[in-house]
Amino acid sequence: MDITRFQRSTVHFTPEVSVEGYKSPDGEYRVGLSGASEALGYRSNWLLRVTASGKKTLKALQDLGFTGYQLEGEVAERGEGVRGASRVKTISLDDFSFLIIYAAAKGKPQAIALNRALVKMSLYDFFCNAFGDRLLTFEEKLDIFYKSYAETIDWLAEDRLEIEALRLWGDPPELINWNASFLILD
Repeated sequence: MDITRFQRSTVHFTPEVSVEGYKSPDGEYRVGLSGASEALGYRSNWLLRVTASGKKTLKALQDLGFTGYQLEGEVAERGEGVRGASRVKTISLDDFSFLIIYAAAKGKPQAIALNRALVKMSLYDFFCNAFGDRLLTFEEKLDIFYKSYAETIDWLAEDRLEIEALRLWGDPPELINWNASFLILD
C-alpha cells in the first residue's frame, strides 16, 4: 500500500486562528483534523470523536454534505518551525467548509466570524469583477478578512456581556450560564 506524502504549511486566517494545511502529491489542498476543530472553537479531538462515533452530530454534518472521508499520510518534509506529528489525518476543503457552516449554525463564535469573513472577502471579488473594477490584491483581501473577523468576534462578545447584564438574582439554575458556549476567552 502506497503512503500519501503531504507537503505541510500553516494556513493563517488571523494571527490567532490557523490550521495545518496539507498538499497531496496530486495537488489537492487538505486540512488537518485537530486544526479544523480548534479553528471552529472546538477541542482539538472533536472532529476525530465525531467521525468515529457515527452519532447525531455526524448525521447532521452528512445532511449538509460532509463526507467525513479522511486521507491519512505522512509529511514529506518537516520544515523549520513546523511542529506536530509526521503522520496526519486530513479532510478536504469541501468538508472543512461544511464544518464551518455547521459550527456557525451551532453558535460557535469563531466559526461565525470565520464564515462571515470568508463570505465577505469572496463577495468583494464577485462585485469587483461584475463592475469591471480592479481585482483586490491578496493584502487587500486579508485586510477585509481581518476587519470582518474582528468585528464579528467583538459583536458576539458584546452581545454576551449584554445578556449577562440581564441576569437577575434568583434566576432558576437552568438559566445560569445558559450561554456559556458563547463565552470568548482572551
